[in-house]
Amino acid sequence: MFIGNSSTQKRNISWMAQSFSILIPLMPLLDVYEINGVPVSFGEVFLIVFIIFSFFTLNNKIYIFSKLYLNFVLYAFILSLLLGILGDYFLFSDWIVKWIRTLIYTYTLLIMSGKYLNVRILSRGFIMVGVFISVVQIVQSLLWYGLHRMVILIIPYFKLHYVLSDYSEYYAHLMLFGGATWRPSNFFLEPADFCLYASISIICCLFISRTPKVKLSALITIAVLTSLSSFGIIMITVIWGYWIIKTQKVNGINKMFVVIVILIAFVVIAVCTSIIQSVLYRLGTTGESGSTTGSLRLLRGLSIFAQLPTIQKIFGVGLGDLANYLIQNNITTPYDTDLKPGNEYMNTLSYILVTTGYLGFSIFLSFVVSIYVKYRKYYIRIFIICWIIASASNANFLNIEYILPLLVMISILNGKKFEECV
Repeated sequence: MFIGNSSTQKRNISWMAQSFSILIPLMPLLDVYEINGVPVSFGEVFLIVFIIFSFFTLNNKIYIFSKLYLNFVLYAFILSLLLGILGDYFLFSDWIVKWIRTLIYTYTLLIMSGKYLNVRILSRGFIMVGVFISVVQIVQSLLWYGLHRMVILIIPYFKLHYVLSDYSEYYAHLMLFGGATWRPSNFFLEPADFCLYASISIICCLFISRTPKVKLSALITIAVLTSLSSFGIIMITVIWGYWIIKTQKVNGINKMFVVIVILIAFVVIAVCTSIIQSVLYRLGTTGESGSTTGSLRLLRGLSIFAQLPTIQKIFGVGLGDLANYLIQNNITTPYDTDLKPGNEYMNTLSYILVTTGYLGFSIFLSFVVSIYVKYRKYYIRIFIICWIIASASNANFLNIEYILPLLVMISILNGKKFEECV
């Protein structure tokens, strides 16, 4: 366990660090909606404001979290620009928007995180929000599975920061693919998004707090189970398994309590909602055309990559150029269902492979291996493991959820005053 009320943690924290550490746990909720007429989410607006302020508060000594990741971004930028200019599918307006967003999150990850994140404030924020949305998730699930009352908590009239543009399109999508099998996701657009946030909250409860918050972790875990998300179930299995294996100072009674509570919850949910059949169906239909969003995230990118010419398998189609490339070359997959032409929906690792090719993907993998090898503490590695799982299953490269686990990890390193770069 890592965090406590030590004297070093009680030192004065700058207003910038306090505010930024409060903002990050709220970002996934603020990132659901876009400002009308501007392809920027509400969360990104706040993030941009903090970035501007950081230009005036950063001192001469700047820590870059990883030079390898910086090399990956530089490679992707230069290559995408060259490919776009030399190719016939370059659309500058689309390219510049995606690269501004990429640079915003890169700057946040590599520079701002090492300067302005306080682990105590950040972890408390994730735990508080995580518990709140978990209670909402459980109530929403009970209303749906118990009374068949569909309570959608997405705000109408706001433009969505998503592959679906507004509430009416989102509702139509739910009716097309959901209906009787609709899965509650409270304030998020997908159950997988809720489960990623909930997983980070569980890690904060178990691995960061000086005394593990076992009961709160069990509550959040039950909420994840009610989402019926295969990704969520995999994540909580990894987190709890890793915690039980790695921790030595945890009371055996606490561990037994956790196991019993989760088993009871799983049985109850299985009886009430046929969770076992639902999860097995979602796993079993992965790979079938016209199946669940799991196929879209897991296999669509690989299907697109298989259709690329050899030269573009090596170099990629260019980060920021993908949508126009798909339209120009009329590339589709069996998993597209009702997706519009040029839609980029796929998991993060596939997105990196398709847009930067084998070369860019190799640089990215070297970054992943480097941080895993360098940071050996179990309470650090759990964030890396969960980040890899999320990147392999979720479509989140161009939003805050992509770097969320790494930001919490870096906040722990800040507490230890890390000064080395990967």
